[in-house]
Amino acid sequence: GFELGGENKRFRVGDWEEFHIMVRNDSNSSTNPWEDILIRAKFHGIEPENLQTEYEYNGAWNSAYEYDLRLLNSETIGSAVDLGPEEGYVIDPQTEKDLGFRVKADRPVENLRVEFQAITSNYSSENYVRKIKNPENTKLLNPVQDTYIDQQNPTTNYSEKKHLELTTQENNNSYALLKFENSNIPTSVDTAQLYLYQYWGSAFSDLKNSEVTVRIYTVPEDLNLESTTWKTGFEVSDEIVAEKEILGIREWYRFDLTDYFKSSTKDEATLLVKFSKDSFDNEERRIRFDSSEADRPPYLVFG
Repeated sequence: GFELGGENKRFRVGDWEEFHIMVRNDSNSSTNPWEDILIRAKFHGIEPENLQTEYEYNGAWNSAYEYDLRLLNSETIGSAVDLGPEEGYVIDPQTEKDLGFRVKADRPVENLRVEFQAITSNYSSENYVRKIKNPENTKLLNPVQDTYIDQQNPTTNYSEKKHLELTTQENNNSYALLKFENSNIPTSVDTAQLYLYQYWGSAFSDLKNSEVTVRIYTVPEDLNLESTTWKTGFEVSDEIVAEKEILGIREWYRFDLTDYFKSSTKDEATLLVKFSKDSFDNEERRIRFDSSEADRPPYLVFG
């Protein structure tokens, strides 16, 4: 079992455990009631597929929709759920409402942290957190494989590393590779955004000053990235799918891949990430992104 919200309440994996949140509206009795209120629960460290949540309403338990915490611009893996009926709760002034919820986890989690927020979609105050629009229509994909290839170590595979490295130096370049499961990509795409987190870099300021960018290309081959190396070689498309300026350490990069994934000719799901200029000069210049093995892994969001 594990603790819920620091309340020293433990519950067993696979069992429903019920809890309650008391919400009080202390507004003057002459004011309007709070309307369209939901309770947003954030579960840090457990994925949506391993979590089930329900809320109590009109004497019955109702299923809620769990979505990836990263859709709320969180830097950590976890789950979020907006608990309550579609129309939200109504809380009259000078009253307190007892809201019942229950949760079931399918796997054990250590040091689970849970946050709760009251949210709404129709309140004018900027202090209120808005609902996320149609989370059930938004799909987040993690790479099924990722690695990088290194020109100076042409037979080494780096798929178990916690980082993805880009390098530019004379006769010493490195590229990152990300592979997504093709069958999980939606057939209809309105938006597609790739997120990468740069946690480290070395001597890249001259690259920024020279307007060297980070580019995304596609690989029209079904590669096994657990064995791919610089020496194995592969074909890379000529088209630049997306491009961003170098941002710096502790920054999230967001690449817009919408046009590519909306294309009717799209059939590849392996992406190559590299600097816009190879062999920049004789100094080694690098940046590193978190890989799938790290705390802030890459992910692709379809809307």
